[in-house]
Amino acid sequence: MKNQEPMKVQHVLIVLLLAITSSSCINIFEDIFLNKDGSGRYELRFDLGAMMNNPMLEGLMDEFGSDSTAQEEVNIFGTTAEDTIVSMLSIAQEAGQTVDRPEFWKDVMMRTKMDEESGEFYLKFTVPFAELDDISYFYENFQDYMPADGENEMFGQGGVLPSALSFTLKRRELTRSTGFGGASEEMAEMDEQEKQMMSMFFTGATYETVYHLPGRVKNADFPNAAVNGKDVTVRTPLLDILQGEADMDGSVKFRRR
Repeated sequence: MKNQEPMKVQHVLIVLLLAITSSSCINIFEDIFLNKDGSGRYELRFDLGAMMNNPMLEGLMDEFGSDSTAQEEVNIFGTTAEDTIVSMLSIAQEAGQTVDRPEFWKDVMMRTKMDEESGEFYLKFTVPFAELDDISYFYENFQDYMPADGENEMFGQGGVLPSALSFTLKRRELTRSTGFGGASEEMAEMDEQEKQMMSMFFTGATYETVYHLPGRVKNADFPNAAVNGKDVTVRTPLLDILQGEADMDGSVKFRRR
């Protein structure tokens, strides 16, 4: 893995965003690593590995543009792997944006990886947090610092990500509250043909969250929760979420150790 200047990863990121907003071959993964004092690390990953041998990628590259330099840097169809990491602060500053809480965004890292040989293709955010409210702050603001050319339909109203996400911790009980900003309302307004296309589009896509707790789990009331020691895994079909037919909210109680 290599660290790169923000503008050197823009082409890779834009192709990833186009892929995410143009394909059902997507799985979303969240990991929450919680410490006893309420601090920890939040990770969000968009996995598009299923697209690596998909002809759609070539179409995305055509949509992205015919710039030979961009094609060379992205190198999707060659043998060279692309693996970059950069801070969100650097991306925003490179774009000339004024950044609120720069000390926070300096530690928020964005990793993009495309490797045709291994089949890895993903976009990942790593967010260290001093308190759980930092995760809410990240969700409320991080789309503002993404490259505009990425056409970030995956964020906010109607997107594949929650428009709001919050956690609270009280007496070794972690509680989650999630909002999807009207995605289900938008789908409800579609005609039958549009709904069928949307269903085909997201069939097989999943949204998986793993809670890594500082003590063994006593009880987890998330739907479809699977408990393994200090970890809780919740896997939900993405289409169910977007149709408003799934509930991602709940809580988990854990022991001291």
